[in-house]
Amino acid sequence: MYLMRGRARYTFDIAARGRDGSWTVIAARSGRFSRGPKATARSIAERWIFEYVGQLAGGRLVIRGGQRGVPRKFVATVRIRILEEYGVRQLAVAYIGTDRPLFRDRYSQPPVLVGRG
Repeated sequence: MYLMRGRARYTFDIAARGRDGSWTVIAARSGRFSRGPKATARSIAERWIFEYVGQLAGGRLVIRGGQRGVPRKFVATVRIRILEEYGVRQLAVAYIGTDRPLFRDRYSQPPVLVGRG
């Protein structure tokens, strides 16, 4: 649990994922926030979702603390990072995207045989 006493200054950036998988920062700001890093990430992400309703490819929000990256079974299209005041260390991150479809191999379902009878 992260306890906040007073206000903290964070830097944050918002990035979109390109077709090649790389992140492109589209906004970067700093400011004073009254919440902890994860709650701040959630707040900024929810505001972003509200502003771009109907334009985002994805429907789930994942919030992670510390240096953690994108979950393995998730395809992120937007990333919101909360950094220390001077932008050196990542404190929390929010991802907007979709779950990966379940992997199906060709052996998981028997082939359908069509015969002439």
